[in-house]
Amino acid sequence: MKKEDFLNDDFLKQFKTGEELTSFLKSIQKRYRLDTNIFLTCG
Repeated sequence: MKKEDFLNDDFLKQFKTGEELTSFLKSIQKRYRLDTNIFLTCG
């Protein structure tokens, strides 16, 4: 899938403010780092 498929207008409309979007993106980043650390530790 292309990144454009995820970041389309319908997806972005669910966030009422820039702060909501930023919070969502930070949570994804945090989860990605956690998943990566678990993978590297359990390898």
